[in-house]
Amino acid sequence: MTKKLNADLIIALAAMLTAVVAVVVAVVQTNIMRQEAENEREHVRLSVMPSIGLYYSNGHEEDGAPFIQINIVNEGLGPAIIEDFSILYKGNKMQHQRHWVETIAGGREKIEQLAPAPQINNSYAGKGKIVPAGGTLNPIYVSHESLSLAVGDALKDTKFEICVCSFYGDCQRLLHLGPMPEPVATCENYQTADVLENRFR
Repeated sequence: MTKKLNADLIIALAAMLTAVVAVVVAVVQTNIMRQEAENEREHVRLSVMPSIGLYYSNGHEEDGAPFIQINIVNEGLGPAIIEDFSILYKGNKMQHQRHWVETIAGGREKIEQLAPAPQINNSYAGKGKIVPAGGTLNPIYVSHESLSLAVGDALKDTKFEICVCSFYGDCQRLLHLGPMPEPVATCENYQTADVLENRFR
């Protein structure tokens, strides 16, 4: 009788141990699968993450006329969706890119009086504009002997601000010329937004 009780106890304990091990294995497998899923989601989001940069470039055209242009460059892996692009000149927000050039020149009339006529090109850089991965957008281009030099000199009094998001809504801002955007939670009030330590929050 005692042997039978011992055998039953051993069988019960073995069954209990097997059940506990099965639960532990299931929990571990679930955690591994969850971690793999999170890693996969992060990989997918990284694969479409833009990295915006703001630069200026200058030089001379074939006819010898100097030019200057502002470049929005997407150096990331995915498209950058522009939410806002702003220009502040001497602390005043410009209505658009050409307004900045006109303000530097002293007004539209002054530009019209320049000879030869300057070449001023503006590309839309507002909300919804998409800069593809590896792509460049030129929101401002000026080619003229004196006006392009004036625009270059005005850069020290000019602040460019841009905020873009990925297709997953991961946003970043750049509040000056150069690379290294900062991740922010949203492009709404992005100028004063806190920088995210973990952009995938």
